[in-house]
Amino acid sequence: MVNWTGQVLPVAAIAKEAKKRGILVMVDGAHSFAHLIFKIPDLECDFFGTSLHKWLCAPFGTGMLWMKKEHIAKHWALFPGPEPESDDIRKFEHQGTRDVPAELAIGQAIDFHNSIGSERKFERLHLKQYWDRTRKRSTGIQFWCRRILQQRCPHHLRNRGNDRTGYSQFPMEGSSYSYDPNHP
Repeated sequence: MVNWTGQVLPVAAIAKEAKKRGILVMVDGAHSFAHLIFKIPDLECDFFGTSLHKWLCAPFGTGMLWMKKEHIAKHWALFPGPEPESDDIRKFEHQGTRDVPAELAIGQAIDFHNSIGSERKFERLHLKQYWDRTRKRSTGIQFWCRRILQQRCPHHLRNRGNDRTGYSQFPMEGSSYSYDPNHP
């Protein structure tokens, strides 16, 4: 998921294409983990890394590395433990001084996340369906997609690249829209 736009990338499809070309795939899942509903192996990636403080609400500085079993022995930690060629994922935990309270709080964050439920959290966080239902019942409101914005308000799309955001502007009946070139 792209943090600025909420765009969800087709990771599994991209990974499958990379595999055809012999390319290993690393997914940065910082904004998708505990936000979107998925299973890491279903992404077809070789490695998955994430911060745990974002949508899981674990303490800052916590994170997770997942990798396929077949890659563990081939990779060493920056500060390797006593068995750097081991195929045990725990070899990456050897890091010297540890923040034990933060590590212990990860379990509490998982319990809290599970008490809410992934589906409930997902539905609450994704309001596009709400906007669509509301739009269909509302009169006097026009929702402008990117194509319409390019025609009517090109200044709003400067430096935005080729993102695929949803609704960006919505004029209401009885209001007017004017462009001020001095306002970014």
